[in-house]
Amino acid sequence: MASLAETYRYQGRWSKAEALGKQVMETSKTVLGTNHPVTLKSMKILARTYNCQGQLKDAEELGLQVVETSKTVLGVEHPDTLECMNILALTYGDQGQLNEAEGLLKQVKRTSERLLGDKHPFTLTIMNNLASTYRNQGRLEDAEKLGLHVLETRKGMFGKEDPKTLISMNYLVVTYKNQGRLMEAEQLGLQVVKTRKEVLGLGHPDTLMSMFHLSLIWKELDRDPEAMKLIEECVQLQKRNLGVDHPHTVSSSAALTRWQTEKMEVYSSIMDGYEGKGLS
Repeated sequence: MASLAETYRYQGRWSKAEALGKQVMETSKTVLGTNHPVTLKSMKILARTYNCQGQLKDAEELGLQVVETSKTVLGVEHPDTLECMNILALTYGDQGQLNEAEGLLKQVKRTSERLLGDKHPFTLTIMNNLASTYRNQGRLEDAEKLGLHVLETRKGMFGKEDPKTLISMNYLVVTYKNQGRLMEAEQLGLQVVKTRKEVLGLGHPDTLMSMFHLSLIWKELDRDPEAMKLIEECVQLQKRNLGVDHPHTVSSSAALTRWQTEKMEVYSSIMDGYEGKGLS
């Protein structure tokens, strides 16, 4: 049941993941006890699901609980403890607590490199999350350097179409955009959107997020019709698949509303100019 809940999360079916995850956690607490490794795993899965859904307070509360319990029961350097710390760091980052996220990720990275090696999939995940944290801190050179390292390593190990490789590529798209390297960002962004549609499907949250980022790039390139069409499609799919209150939907909807307002203001200004010239 825990594995099925995790599968739902990977598929972006977060409501199903949450419902099943809660059931597993409560049953596991009753049957096995709060400190049992299986219970801790179910708590970890649910905390990650909360994070994906944008329920950040719930994610932080459960994340802190499972980290402290896992440290006591399994040890500070146990892989499950490290994974719980990573989930908590992601929640900190999403809440804008970037220094806390960076400190926790660096601690996990050092331990993971020592125990698992610098090319282990988990170590690469931590590096990728740390690169994203650097980007959000405005440390774009650090973000690019670490992000490129993870991307090239993942390509060599898993191939260009692996979902984790695509995550690295999308992170780099955003970094390039923030650096003002819009043509490079567009080229890579188009590749990510195309591959994610093929591998994950059009309605998957990761596909929709890459569509949103590509629309932002087109907007900055003054390709307004393409940007508007893409973000409209993105918002429609996010509302249907994620819900109107999900943070991703809210961000995309706000951008769409802003662009529509700008368009109307430009149109109004043009019409005012015509009226001033006595034209109908």
